[in-house]
Amino acid sequence: MRSAEGISFIAEGIQWPLLPGKKGRMERSSTGTATAILSAALRAHGSTGAVKMADELLTVSGGKWRFGYQKYMVELTRLMAEATTDVVNNMGRAGLVAAQSKFVFLRNGETLSLQVAMDSPMFTYETGHVVGAGNNSPSAPVSVPYNKQSYSPEVVPELLKTFVRNGDMEDSVRAGVSSVLSMDKRVFEDLSDLYVVLIGATSEMGPLDFLLEHGANVIALARQGEKKWNKLIEKARNSRGQLYFPTTDAASANMGAFAGADALKHTPEIAQWLSQLLPGKKFLIHSLIYLDGEKYVRASMAMDAIVEKVTAARKKVKPGLLYIGTPSSAHLVPSSCKTRADEFFHRAPLWQKALFFFGLLKRNKYLELQNQNGYVVVDALSGVQGPNYALAKFLQNWRALLARTEEGQFVSVNIAPPAMTASVMHAPKIAAAAPFLPLFKPNMMYYPDTVSALLSIMLLADIRNEKSLSHPGTPLVHPMQLVAEQAWHGGSWSAPFTSDSTGVAAYLCHLCKKATPIFVIALVGTVVYLALRH
Repeated sequence: MRSAEGISFIAEGIQWPLLPGKKGRMERSSTGTATAILSAALRAHGSTGAVKMADELLTVSGGKWRFGYQKYMVELTRLMAEATTDVVNNMGRAGLVAAQSKFVFLRNGETLSLQVAMDSPMFTYETGHVVGAGNNSPSAPVSVPYNKQSYSPEVVPELLKTFVRNGDMEDSVRAGVSSVLSMDKRVFEDLSDLYVVLIGATSEMGPLDFLLEHGANVIALARQGEKKWNKLIEKARNSRGQLYFPTTDAASANMGAFAGADALKHTPEIAQWLSQLLPGKKFLIHSLIYLDGEKYVRASMAMDAIVEKVTAARKKVKPGLLYIGTPSSAHLVPSSCKTRADEFFHRAPLWQKALFFFGLLKRNKYLELQNQNGYVVVDALSGVQGPNYALAKFLQNWRALLARTEEGQFVSVNIAPPAMTASVMHAPKIAAAAPFLPLFKPNMMYYPDTVSALLSIMLLADIRNEKSLSHPGTPLVHPMQLVAEQAWHGGSWSAPFTSDSTGVAAYLCHLCKKATPIFVIALVGTVVYLALRH
């Protein structure tokens, strides 16, 4: 069955709550839930203006939310950026508490609160374990594939300098990567000391291959599927690493048939399994699941529930938290991004300025801040991705900030550029526009293998460099600096035009190219016709 908002009802697992809808019917509502969550975060700011906006937000629904959510998220970001650490934490905590109180867990025909469900696992997973054939020699060379070449550690920093000069990467990324690649090579070639939980292990952007190749201990979570798991298990067997995974029959010779767990449906059982697995080891939990539309919010809630439960259970050796951030949100960014955007606008070709003049291309918006020298807020939200995607990323950022500044946990958040993953390129218009995006400097899209390899090294830089912002002992000027720095944004933070309007213009470029042969044929036909008449 489907609600009026198009949210599918599932038999069990994390689900949106039922709220009064049209004609008094109860419907599973993403809009009412999202506005309540953001309203709670705004209210926690405490200022008159924030409370007024929080009240207003509760009256927004339907198309007014779908096409007007950006202003609320941008203002929420601005308020957090200008607030003290305590207020930032209060706002993030209020948002997460509101989300936890709203979402429900369906199981065996019953509707449970998320907290009750997480405290009530119904069965216990066993542990599957695979030791790679090369585990006795875990060290392996590091390289980054890009533009049909393979870049070694010695030349990767030079490659990143070109990305920085092009405007699609912040220099803090180059500095961080250079710092780890300048260390003894064993620091980045041998990862046998790391225990990394991958919630969404098959993510194209994730570090699974890199970790196994360099001897890490990978705790993999992915949905069931014999073919998929046989491939994962075989990959682990041929690697230098070790693979741990939940299974319902660890003794079976056909391990793939019983491996895997669904984070949205078996959330309590996964949390229990991770809490008890390899006691005393420091876990790094990577929240990697991406799903389309409203499912991404539910997936984020599931990953957060697991993170919170496992952190509480393993409090003697608190796990670190890992996230891949998105550039397409409202962000605190270095003020140099605004300066570069102005420079790119002045250097834009005349045809792009003509598109701007006629309103097709729209300027990126930057908000100056009262007490944050060196930073501004950019509205890089994408209307194409919609409010559910934005909400999911807000939830992840709130958890990251709270864990880092209040709980004293290691937290790595690295912004990743647009990548030509299957989940992105399955949309025909996006696939058609992608090749033309680089015409609008400094925007870039990268192949997944480049992004995955470089993100893995960026993560490693956070882990190995004890002075990185990820480590709780490193002072932060502001909590949101954790997300603002180490950003490989693909150009959107420094672009003169918004990502939405640039995407439309890039698609028009595709249509023009597609229509060119028709225009040429018509032109030739006209010339021949006129010549014959004379």
